[in-house]
Amino acid sequence: MVDVGGGSTEVVLGSRDDGDVRVHAARSVDIGCVRITERCLRSDPPTDAQRAAARELAQQVLAEAFEAVPVEQARTWVGVAGTVTTLSAVSMNLPKYDPEKIHLSRLDCPKLHRVDRRVA
Repeated sequence: MVDVGGGSTEVVLGSRDDGDVRVHAARSVDIGCVRITERCLRSDPPTDAQRAAARELAQQVLAEAFEAVPVEQARTWVGVAGTVTTLSAVSMNLPKYDPEKIHLSRLDCPKLHRVDRRVA
């Protein structure tokens, strides 16, 4: 599970057996969409250099979470909250935010990369 917030990002690895939910590892790190915007994205639209700096900052800070949480063991990533649901809404070309269409939607890596390029 990943929750990208404004100021932090939480990464959790868990499992569910017979309805029992177990957390194997979790980490919260000091990076989110607002922090990245404030630190790196100074213009609208951001320049290629600003986007590269944002990507590098996110990778550096998220490395701490990925050291603590063995994400390679995850079979599925579950994203929650506004950032992930907005990416899903953009991928579906929704004319307005529709929680019923977004809830439990799936966004595979190729779609996520297309959304990234589109938003950029």
